[in-house]
Amino acid sequence: MIKNPKTSEELIKELTDLKLENESMKTRYEQYITKSKRAEETLRENEERYRLLYEVNSDGIMIADVETMTFKFANPALCRMFGYTEEELKAMSLENIHPENDLQWIIAEFESQARGEKTLATEIPCLRKDGKIFYADINASNITIDGRPHSVGLFRNVTDRKQAELIIEKQNEQLRELNATKDKFFSIIAHDLKSPFQGFLGLTQEIIQNASNISVKDLTKIGGAMYQSADNLFKLLHNLLEWAMMQSGSASIVLKDILLSDMIAQNVEAIKVRSELKGISINNIVKDQIHAYADERMVNSVLLNLLSNAVKFTKQKGTITISAKEIEDQMIEVSIRDTGIGMPKSIMDKLFILGEKTGRKGTDGELSTGLGLMLCREFIDKNGGKIWVNSEEGKGSTFYFTLPSLE
Repeated sequence: MIKNPKTSEELIKELTDLKLENESMKTRYEQYITKSKRAEETLRENEERYRLLYEVNSDGIMIADVETMTFKFANPALCRMFGYTEEELKAMSLENIHPENDLQWIIAEFESQARGEKTLATEIPCLRKDGKIFYADINASNITIDGRPHSVGLFRNVTDRKQAELIIEKQNEQLRELNATKDKFFSIIAHDLKSPFQGFLGLTQEIIQNASNISVKDLTKIGGAMYQSADNLFKLLHNLLEWAMMQSGSASIVLKDILLSDMIAQNVEAIKVRSELKGISINNIVKDQIHAYADERMVNSVLLNLLSNAVKFTKQKGTITISAKEIEDQMIEVSIRDTGIGMPKSIMDKLFILGEKTGRKGTDGELSTGLGLMLCREFIDKNGGKIWVNSEEGKGSTFYFTLPSLE
């Protein structure tokens, strides 16, 4: 039995309400579908935008696990920079893409990132698959993925900028050397060249003023001093001219077969007057017929400078020994050993450096500027050899230099 049957008006109202509710639900559903479609479209657009940013960007992009120091993602630009595929990079450690000499501080940087201490923003050397090194600016930030610390890094190849900086630095170094050369010249001209002239003029004045009272013994002594002064002046002027030619680029090098043993003998003969004045004996134990492939004029200047220095810093009745031998890599090694005053390590370390004050007076007061040894170093360098010294204060010095042998 149906109780309280609804009237037709009530039924119509219920049906109308249901219809309105259905239409409202339909509208909300349509709105939801529209929003979903818009969200999907926005998602697709964002995905495309990030894909383009990731794949088309000219800068390298990586995501790395900073605890294991392994790649998780690498965009095409990063792969091109290093010469690897993304799969190859993912199979590698970050240590594999940096030169061995720079690994320690790079590892320290990533370890600090693993501890969350800082982001990374620096210039680092990078190692390509083909073994070549390039430089990159890297900016890396910390993120967390699946509870693990990761680094998102942006690499920008700055090799061209680095090379430009190196060129500028080289040019600055050349300017510093030119300034040091200029200062050296001014020092020599202002003091070292002036002093010998004053001494020479003083001796000649002594002769003029006291000619009638000078004994033969005193005259011989003054003459020896004048000769020594004139010899020092000549050597100094010779070195200045050689140095000037070297710095101006006008000192051309002519490599040829030179009979080194004969050249050594000639220079020993040339230095004999000076060595005999001090009673110094020179032992030439160089074997005959030793050839070198070098510039004759430059090698002659080196021998003359080193032999002159040996005489200058060896005391009366001392000994100088010259030897030469063939060594490995088709080179000839020449040594000039003296029993002179020697030198401390502090002087040895600066001996061949331009602008360093290493000049000392000889055992008989002979002047020294240090310019001769600078010439020796440059001449030997230009001939493909090396020059160095072993010495102990009070026990003499041995200068060595090498030259290519005649093949």
